[in-house]
Amino acid sequence: MKLFGNKKKSQRRHGGVRPAYDQYPDREHTQEVSGKRKKRKKSRLKRVLITILVIILVLAAALAAVYLIFVRPPDVNMSRRDDGNTPQDSTGDGSSEVTDTRDLKKYTFLLLGQDDGNGNTDTMMVATFDTAAHTLNVVSIPRDTLVNVSWPVKKANTLYSYTETMDEMNNHLADILGYKVDFYVIVDLEAFEILIDEIGGVYYDVPVDMQYSDPGQDLYIDIKAGPQMLSGADALKVVRFRSGYANADIGRIDTQQDFLKTAAEQILANKNSLSLSSLANVFLNYVETDLDYGEVIWFAQEFMKINGADITFHTLPGNYGGTVYQGGQWVSYVMIYPDEWLEMVNTYLNPFEEEITLDDVSILTEDENGTIYSTNDYYADDPNWGNYY
Repeated sequence: MKLFGNKKKSQRRHGGVRPAYDQYPDREHTQEVSGKRKKRKKSRLKRVLITILVIILVLAAALAAVYLIFVRPPDVNMSRRDDGNTPQDSTGDGSSEVTDTRDLKKYTFLLLGQDDGNGNTDTMMVATFDTAAHTLNVVSIPRDTLVNVSWPVKKANTLYSYTETMDEMNNHLADILGYKVDFYVIVDLEAFEILIDEIGGVYYDVPVDMQYSDPGQDLYIDIKAGPQMLSGADALKVVRFRSGYANADIGRIDTQQDFLKTAAEQILANKNSLSLSSLANVFLNYVETDLDYGEVIWFAQEFMKINGADITFHTLPGNYGGTVYQGGQWVSYVMIYPDEWLEMVNTYLNPFEEEITLDDVSILTEDENGTIYSTNDYYADDPNWGNYY
């Protein structure tokens, strides 16, 4: 029975008929077939790997093309002025010619900080970023700086509210600088808070105790002096505070510059942990600028190459205690010191090979006797403005 059972199993295994010996290949033949199969598998695997490599190279080339197209340095102004009101042509008829040689590695910016919504600006800074030397120079223009404009209150912080376009404002600013800046960035209160929070806050040594209350602006400040981590909301209060400084707005400018330099140094120290694309998205979503996404990314990449020591801040030189008699009262103005100012412009800001001279600007200021005059004899308003007293 046992033998019979084994035989049945054997027959079922081979379809009921035991195959002849010569139906099975010998061991040598089996190895040969197996080797061919392995070669075919290796050949297929090689083709698959080559296909994958080609796809990766194509995608890399496509991404590189996209990068070159979108992440790029922007175009700059090749002429100092384009409004006809050049230094040799203060009448604005465009009859004179000016030869400008631009340094294409230098990019110029106007940074405006909006105040409580009345249209004026609390902060005005001009900057030049040298992407060859990797230096960033920033100059603050005090809000009360006297400017050569046609409206009654001739302060720099009114330029934004009294002009209809940024190009028009840029032309007025060129009366002071001697050239038009390339790009502008306008930051309001909300944008400042969000940008500071996006970088994780700023650890800052607050210079003085800050207490201030203004229900009209919904502004309440109560921050103690000393080193501390500032959130976006507290950082905004620090840079807006000015009532506790002996020199008022100039003291606030000093703190703003110190805070921004500290923030920049901390960004550079933590650059490997920051996402440039995320920062660019936040930047473009919450500020007003004429830069696009690719240009912002490009500038951010270049900024990360800067050493913190190569970021400098300065303030327009002038008589910070100047006054002008208007409407029966004395109104505070900052009177520019033209020679000192042009030295600062040419040292830190000027993106052109030619120096900016007094012939290139139209600055309204005062002489040694306190008389208001224009450096190029052009007056946007009454030539005797400010001298009736």
